[in-house]
Amino acid sequence: ISVKAPDGTIKTGDIASISQSGDAGDIDVSAGEDVETGDITSSGGNNSGDINVNSDNGGVTTENVATVAKNGDSGDVALGAWEQIITGDITSAAGENSGDINVTSSNAGVTTENIATVAQNGDSGNVAVSALDNVQTGNITSAAGNNSGDITVTSSNAGVTTENLTTVADNGDSGNVGVGALDDIQTGDITSVAGNNSGDISVDSGNGGVVVGNLESGAVNGDSGNIALSGFEDVTAADISSVAGGNSG
Repeated sequence: ISVKAPDGTIKTGDIASISQSGDAGDIDVSAGEDVETGDITSSGGNNSGDINVNSDNGGVTTENVATVAKNGDSGDVALGAWEQIITGDITSAAGENSGDINVTSSNAGVTTENIATVAQNGDSGNVAVSALDNVQTGNITSAAGNNSGDITVTSSNAGVTTENLTTVADNGDSGNVGVGALDDIQTGDITSVAGNNSGDISVDSGNGGVVVGNLESGAVNGDSGNIALSGFEDVTAADISSVAGGNSG
């Protein structure tokens, strides 16, 4: 499904490509100016397609966005805009490997609900949310039966506020979690836990303070990651732990 308006705006209801037993198609929505949609879904009994939503000069507003693959691999989700991005939940879920999720505003901020990449048997995708101005999200999760993805949340000119950030790998390696901003950072708990090696956790504010919940990097059989907190102003955290069956961070 392709909806394009190179010099104009786009406003739609729900958009869906659904296959009960085969592969679902890609969905591409792109405009020169503002984009506004309902739910966007690519769902396949086997593999799902990629979802791309982009505005060259305007903003993007969507309801929930999801790629879902019951037995195979789910597609990537990419949301990009020059101005503000506002979304509901963003999900890539698969029976095998799940896709990456990227949300980028080049000249404004990002506001989302929960974001998740989930792979029952394979590897889960990375999640990256970045903006010039303020970033505000719900929970961000990368969970996998094998290896889980990295989570990165950054604001180059303002602050970051999130709920819990979690990357969990049942049998493999869990990803790194990085949060960076010029101004204040506030998050819930930050967790990287793995059956093998767990990832690093870093939170850095260049000109503001840092307030976080519990920080945990835990590796059952391998090595656990390093944990680093840095702020120009006050840094406040709850419990901090790096625990491993092998070497700890």
